[in-house]
Amino acid sequence: MGQDQPGSEVLDLALLARQTLGDRELEADLFELFELQALRLRPVIAGAGDAQERSRAAHTLKGGAAAVGATAVMRIAGELEAKLGQGSSSEVADLLAALDRALEETCRAIASWRRAG
Repeated sequence: MGQDQPGSEVLDLALLARQTLGDRELEADLFELFELQALRLRPVIAGAGDAQERSRAAHTLKGGAAAVGATAVMRIAGELEAKLGQGSSSEVADLLAALDRALEETCRAIASWRRAG
């Protein structure tokens, strides 16, 4: 995919198109589900709860990100999953900040994709 596509730095739209066989309606549905999932899981991942629960939430977000080609979110959620699963908190704050940035950029890229129609 060319770098001139909306969100090409954070979204692999070619991967998404392969997974959906180019069905834009399905892509729109997947993006909507991903955004809702991210809104639900982000507080769990950042919460003060059980590390295993937080790790599972990061794993779920990683899978959702992979389904829509959100490569940056997928990578960071995977790193968070590993750190939280190991009980390591040393890098978690930095990874959470990176996740927030990646989610924001991804949501902007999805909005651009919607506008491009």
